[in-house]
Amino acid sequence: MRPKSEGFVPMALPLSGESHWRWLPICHNLPMRECYRPPRKGCEDRGVYGTDLRAREGAIFVYKELPKWFFVAQLETLEVDDWGIKATVLPLPSVGLSCPPQAFVVSGAWDALYLTEMCWRAPNVEWSMFFGEEIVAQLTSHAAGLAHLPLPERIPALVRSLSAAMRKCQ
Repeated sequence: MRPKSEGFVPMALPLSGESHWRWLPICHNLPMRECYRPPRKGCEDRGVYGTDLRAREGAIFVYKELPKWFFVAQLETLEVDDWGIKATVLPLPSVGLSCPPQAFVVSGAWDALYLTEMCWRAPNVEWSMFFGEEIVAQLTSHAAGLAHLPLPERIPALVRSLSAAMRKCQ
């Protein structure tokens, strides 16, 4: 049994209606809940609880890479291989949000990714994707209401206003 001091804790994950113990990394001193850590082999079948990651292509989501970016985007393309994932993010301009002028690529190795049904994160490189109509609608609505604030004040205010919704996604 690994001690907690090594940065891992035992965690039960529901797989096919059963509970199986796996070692999951600790993130911010808390164990990751319902986190998918794919096996090293069979990358074609990697997914979150048996879902195909590529099925997220075309999805609209909230992209967060603080302190600079917090905006609505579309997952344009997704490559999945033995190393990890490589996603093309297409920013969708909205009132009150600042985003890059063109599509860009984010990536993460399997050993650095945390994937759940509603959130994909690469904490070591500080990007997160939050999926779901509710969080996208909240960000769009709050951003329009805070558009009068300067951007350095607006982004932290938006993050605070959506913090509960982002925690719910994780």
